[in-house]
Amino acid sequence: MPGYFKINRFTKSSDNGGPHIELLARGGRNTDSIKHGCEATTYHSNTYLDGRVKFEKDLMHTDGYTKKDPEKRYAITSPLSGRWIGIKAVFYNLPAGNARMELWIDNNGLNNKTGLPSNNWTRVFEFTDDGDWAGGHTKCGGSNNTVITWGGPIAVFRWDRIWT
Repeated sequence: MPGYFKINRFTKSSDNGGPHIELLARGGRNTDSIKHGCEATTYHSNTYLDGRVKFEKDLMHTDGYTKKDPEKRYAITSPLSGRWIGIKAVFYNLPAGNARMELWIDNNGLNNKTGLPSNNWTRVFEFTDDGDWAGGHTKCGGSNNTVITWGGPIAVFRWDRIWT
């Protein structure tokens, strides 16, 4: 799931981890307004303005969020505000039944003259969900450490407390 983003303004709020761009996959509609939170089972890839990146797992929206999510501080060292940046989240299954997540950054973003992406991707973070990543509560028929190996119909590009 690649996307190019330009952050023009953001709030100082630290709710939900502060301003960030979030890419979600493997689930359905991801909102509090649906009655069936199991539909919103997803993996999340978060990129924060302070350079931190993190993966989240939501097994039932919103009670199913895991605890102790894997993250890496200072994965991005250049300020994100006021420039284009490419963010790509990759989610795939491994032969052993695990799910692999990768976060890639195109720090050069879009060319200001041509508007074309530089496509200079660097992997900044990776994590394998091998079934030990647990937390949250689920009423969806699985355990709280279920590995999400199925594909859902919706992929989401989202930003919290950011104006692009």
